[in-house]
Amino acid sequence: MTTTANAPAPAPRLREPIPLVSHLRAFIHDPLELFDSMHASHGDVVEFFMAGDRWVLLSHPDDIERVHLETTRNYRKGYQEYKKIGYVFSRTLGNGLVTSEGSFWRTQRRLAQPAFHTKRIQGYADTMVGYTRELIDTWHPGDEFDMRILMGGLTQRVAGKSFFGTDTEKESSRASEALDKIMLGFNVELGSMVLERLPAFVPTRNRRRVDSAISDFEDVIAEFIANRRAAEGEHGDLLAMLVESRDDDGSQMTDKQLRDELVTMYVAAQETTTSTLAWIWYFLGTRPDLAARVYAEVDSVLGGAPATAEKMGELKLLRAVVDEVLRLYPPAWRVFRVPDNDVEFQGYRVKAGTMVAMSQWITHRDPRWFDRPTEFDPDRWLDGRTANLHRYAYWPFGGGPRMCIGNGFALMEIVLIAATIAQRVRYTLLDHDVKPYPMITLRPSPGVRVRVDSVAGAQ
Repeated sequence: MTTTANAPAPAPRLREPIPLVSHLRAFIHDPLELFDSMHASHGDVVEFFMAGDRWVLLSHPDDIERVHLETTRNYRKGYQEYKKIGYVFSRTLGNGLVTSEGSFWRTQRRLAQPAFHTKRIQGYADTMVGYTRELIDTWHPGDEFDMRILMGGLTQRVAGKSFFGTDTEKESSRASEALDKIMLGFNVELGSMVLERLPAFVPTRNRRRVDSAISDFEDVIAEFIANRRAAEGEHGDLLAMLVESRDDDGSQMTDKQLRDELVTMYVAAQETTTSTLAWIWYFLGTRPDLAARVYAEVDSVLGGAPATAEKMGELKLLRAVVDEVLRLYPPAWRVFRVPDNDVEFQGYRVKAGTMVAMSQWITHRDPRWFDRPTEFDPDRWLDGRTANLHRYAYWPFGGGPRMCIGNGFALMEIVLIAATIAQRVRYTLLDHDVKPYPMITLRPSPGVRVRVDSVAGAQ
């Protein structure tokens, strides 16, 4: 191909020994390793093909920032195209905030935004702390369990109360079981990139399982919606806010829209907070010295009283631990955008319609932005080393107009749950050989097994 002196060159391309197969096989086997190797060998802009689709991986914060800030104007998320082949993805999330585009997305975002106002989400703090304390009351010295599983049950309960205003065992159990099956279906199909491309009418075993789980989940949500629409008076849960919200023309969300938004938010909130909390207990378990400092800070700040939203700002070391977990093992470890026109990055041309991938896993571990980037070092957030950090060198919740709407809720939940457990529980990590399992989030695999050493009495 001939280019003129002023025309941008094509992006460097990752060689594919076996067309249509090599990169797909590598992605299925270990997508983190594939992204790492591409960035190491080709730099901040690299083109590759996967299952016949053209992709470009962008890794420089300047380029990542530009794409995020121009999303909704020059870029789209591309899920509408993906939903044509991603059966489980489409069946689960529908047309919620994560997947919708254009004016429909803007309307939905405007209607949902008040539910995530700082004062509103602070009203959920007592629920988060109270449920955590109740869970701790069931623990005894010598107990052994997987913290990822327990944190999953806890965050599901918090989500049920905060989102739907319910805490009945029957409803929580139904929603929890359905969500577990849905997440399994996500992992099976997204991890294949072959199964997901089968036409929607192909009834695979995984799809039948997901259909059944989603039907159960939708039944629960339909009951929540019907009860909330019929209820009188004010309610503080997310569902009430969405049901009562009005657009400028007075219109409300339909039951279908409510379903899509609630499923999207529930899945996102539960899965991301669970993974982050599990990694916190893993890293504190590997660093007794750091754990002792966190315990001392929690005792000093809380003084034996329950954790509160107002006290979060004083838990500086604990927040640094959270930030460092989100740096090393960000729950959302990659995002995608699709340019509507040809664009240029670092002097290279990227064609319209290319799937542009950007990975927090890559930028968060780049030695240009972080010293000793693979080392767990929360003090980097306290000693000034990250004071002048590029905004998009650390972006665990995305950015731009489509930044995660629930980031404030998630951070408050993570800090308050972690502080409450650190206040009363001492434990030993039983298995140090834990690796990230890269699917929707970076789950710790095979889990975070601990033994409870002591549990302080109720405060």
